[in-house]
Amino acid sequence: MPTWASSKRTVISILAEVRLQADQKQLSQELCVDEAPPTLIADPVRLKQILLNLLSNAVKFTPDGGRITVTARRVSSFESLVSSSQPETRNPKPETPKSPEFVEISVADTGMGIKPDDLPRLFQEFVRLDAAMVKHIPGTGLGLALTKKLVELHGGEIAAASDGEGRGSVFTVRFPLAPSQ
Repeated sequence: MPTWASSKRTVISILAEVRLQADQKQLSQELCVDEAPPTLIADPVRLKQILLNLLSNAVKFTPDGGRITVTARRVSSFESLVSSSQPETRNPKPETPKSPEFVEISVADTGMGIKPDDLPRLFQEFVRLDAAMVKHIPGTGLGLALTKKLVELHGGEIAAASDGEGRGSVFTVRFPLAPSQ
């Protein structure tokens, strides 16, 4: 299990990995991190895979001159996260110790946005939204579906929000903190 410091380094290293593509599109990147919480429950390799997919998508779907902001903070279970998953599509999760607190990582962009009617379909396998709008952007429609499965296998949640086309989007993942010892 990585500590918050190693998770923060993971986020910074992923920002560096997508920096070349972001620079080519003249995208600004910002990282906002709250206080350092205790141990995060996540496999470091899968955490990197999850965050790399979200950041790569943000770069891919944000037009030249846009902005990507990554925010990481500690939240309580009482702060609601509107999940895009539907009960019938949720993956079975291994038993994970219940945690009243989470680390929440959000990737916000000023990209093309998502129609409200398309939000429920985002995490389905092989679904690419509005093909005419993104036909020039490569992809299979598996990235977000895989990301959702990985997040849920960690006992976490994922959600997406957008104010509509041309208004950007925010993808948020939550991972439980390790119970206090």
